[in-house]
Amino acid sequence: MAMDNSSNQTALYGIVAPPVAVGFAQLAAGPVPILPGAIELVPVAAAPVAAAPVAVAPAAVSFASVAAAPVEMRVGIQAQGSTVQFGTEKSHRTFRFVISAAGVQEAVAFRYSALRAMHLQVGLPDCQFPSRYIFSDMNTQARATIRSSELQVYLGTLLNNVDALWGGAITTNGRIHQALCCSPFLAAALTAVGSERQQKVARETRLEIQPEGSTLQFGTEGSHRMFGFVISAAGVQEAVAFRYSALRAMHLEVGPSNCKFPSRYIFSDMNTEARAKIRSSELHAYLTTLLNNTDALSGGEIYTKTRIHQALCCSPSLAAALTAVGSKRQQKLKQQLAITKMRRCRD
Repeated sequence: MAMDNSSNQTALYGIVAPPVAVGFAQLAAGPVPILPGAIELVPVAAAPVAAAPVAVAPAAVSFASVAAAPVEMRVGIQAQGSTVQFGTEKSHRTFRFVISAAGVQEAVAFRYSALRAMHLQVGLPDCQFPSRYIFSDMNTQARATIRSSELQVYLGTLLNNVDALWGGAITTNGRIHQALCCSPFLAAALTAVGSERQQKVARETRLEIQPEGSTLQFGTEGSHRMFGFVISAAGVQEAVAFRYSALRAMHLEVGPSNCKFPSRYIFSDMNTEARAKIRSSELHAYLTTLLNNTDALSGGEIYTKTRIHQALCCSPSLAAALTAVGSKRQQKLKQQLAITKMRRCRD
């Protein structure tokens, strides 16, 4: 029986389908999917049609598996060339890439103009977008290869260096998922990477304080209590002890007005064990608020003050850890202000 023309084409060519999530084996064995709008016929080795690999649709994989598995925080970007698309107005190129994140690998395709619109909308001062080359025909094969290489460098910088610097703010942005034409499954994988980076930044900029009781000290002038705490910051953990009066003097000197210091209770003997526990609890709440909430609002200004390091009786290593956390918070605040300024200028 004679086969029709469409059957002959199916036997001689691999039909590239719309974007779907595919594995490493499928990418190596078959053509890379592109956006809907044009079906590309790619010559392949003669083989039975039934032997061709079958791509797994995103819906067949549980989204919960992305969050449950350990997340690799590196996003892989691999250029796969480009295809000329012909429309009613004019032709344009669609650039193909394979993106891997959190154990997921998927082929995507998008237009240069769509990615540029996202870049301008989101506002990314730390990442330069590839030039438009408005006086050149970028649809030629040679120039398209150059643009594809530039887009690969841009995406690698954006989804790794810049996103790590911004604590996952890029990979969790839905506008970027749309510009890259990600499937829901790849978008969930990128979000998992961004969430892990956000948690990493939170751990690095979060100060933990645990009370360790107090000790009554006797001197020539009179008795006083030393309050003990264990402070953890930037991977450094250290036990410190200080007097209530020393911390109060620091607060009056450099402490912010929006953080209330514990009362002196001048008509009570605070050296008794029961009242000392109350004061220790109040100092714990004060330090937690001062060194986390208040310092975060001020952009790390408190952590970097030497006067506070002295009042807490910090060792040089703990003082350096506090300063490092403060510097990261200052950098984050500057980045937020830069983005806000760029958006206002654009509006």
